Amino acid sequence: MSGFARAPRAMREAKPPHGQPCNNCGLCCHISQCKISVAMFGGGAVPCPALVKAGERYVCGIVTSLEERSDASLHATAAKIILGAGRGCDCRINGEPVDHEFNHAWDQWEEDNWTEIRCAHRLWKLRHDKDQGHF
Repeated sequence: MSGFARAPRAMREAKPPHGQPCNNCGLCCHISQCKISVAMFGGGAVPCPALVKAGERYVCGIVTSLEERSDASLHATAAKIILGAGRGCDCRINGEPVDHEFNHAWDQWEEDNWTEIRCAHRLWKLRHDKDQGHF
């Protein structure tokens, strides 16, 4: 993310360092949209309209609504792959240092799981930056 974005102080303070395990602080979705959000809501919708507060944490309303439907589990799984759910905090703010080891591991995971990533993007009718093929 480049440029400036505003976020509540409590959300900024709760954010783990780049590359550390996600704690569902919601900051990433508060300051930017993922590809799925842009496809569903259009660009410029910040904070993401799908960002939902669930107790003391934040969740993706798109994923949780799909998980509740028995006929949509494949889309929920694909969304988690696209979002990088469970892979760690990839959000950096205010000149926060880059965790190069994390970025390298992320790139390696994408290389090792390219087939699943590509299928997830195609299921959602999205293009991955590394996808040179056609739909």
